[in-house]
Amino acid sequence: NATSNAITLQRDLPFTIQVMNNIENFCRYIWINGEFIEFDSAKVHITTHSIQYASSVFEGIMCYHGKVFNIDKHLLRLLASAKIMGLRLLYSKENLASAITELVNINSANSASYYIRPLVWRQNNQILIKADSSAPASTAIIMKQHSPSEINKPVNLLLSSWVKPPTNSVPIQCKGSGNYMTSILAKQEALAFGATEAV
Repeated sequence: NATSNAITLQRDLPFTIQVMNNIENFCRYIWINGEFIEFDSAKVHITTHSIQYASSVFEGIMCYHGKVFNIDKHLLRLLASAKIMGLRLLYSKENLASAITELVNINSANSASYYIRPLVWRQNNQILIKADSSAPASTAIIMKQHSPSEINKPVNLLLSSWVKPPTNSVPIQCKGSGNYMTSILAKQEALAFGATEAV
């Protein structure tokens, strides 16, 4: 394992690292499979394939004062990731863009910064690694208010002992939930050593 070294990066360096707060401040409404529902009403069964085998894909999109940043590029990557994972999306890029715009409006997200998370997952309620690519995938869009309260503070970085898998091991061009296992472990390692983030 590589040696873990904590270093501190100040915000006045040529690059910045933005730290997301803990999960909080979710918006009241979400969009799921063509419908707007209240956040607390969202339900996914425990046998869902993507819960058991991390076969979902997603995007992280910022919205500033009602304006969604690079929505076309994000949605194109979402569709490409779904194709790689064999997820049969029922919605086009235009459908999803329209749903995001409506969700921003219904949540009155016009006066602050928000984080938007489109998520596509495989239902297939069975305990088998086999994935049925013919079955329609489920899609949801979630929003939360973005509170960059740490943006002007130094960040303690840890050189993690975990490394990304090689490109012939996982499809790194796919923004899939399974690809984040290493990131989760690295983050946990960083926090255990008193750092903020891991490299």
